[in-house]
Amino acid sequence: MRKILTLALLLSFFGSLPLRAEEGPAPSEPKALTSKQVSQEMAETWCAKMEECSKEKSMSVKECQKILFKSFKAGFDRQPKEKPIQLERGSFDMCKTNVTKGTCEGLKGAKILPGCEFISLLGQQ
Repeated sequence: MRKILTLALLLSFFGSLPLRAEEGPAPSEPKALTSKQVSQEMAETWCAKMEECSKEKSMSVKECQKILFKSFKAGFDRQPKEKPIQLERGSFDMCKTNVTKGTCEGLKGAKILPGCEFISLLGQQ
């Protein structure tokens, strides 16, 4: 039950972020990251933070990573093919850094972390 509650809180955070339109990269910008790369790295980052912040260990980090990877990947798979979410390494690394540096209490709030704006688009169709 705690696993479900923990994941529900984390996923509700993702769903509470406001929408922001994303523009695709200009031709001269670096190649966009794949949805698999983003899903894997975000699952690793968020689950490490969950492990750090959780007082009661209701699930393993590996279990958390499997669940969040599937959740992120499903969000990417729902995106319209004509408007894919394009992320470049710099802003994505900023997002991961901000999750890692964020306080446990601060991450419970429904605010967008710099570089993480793309997360709010994953729940939309």
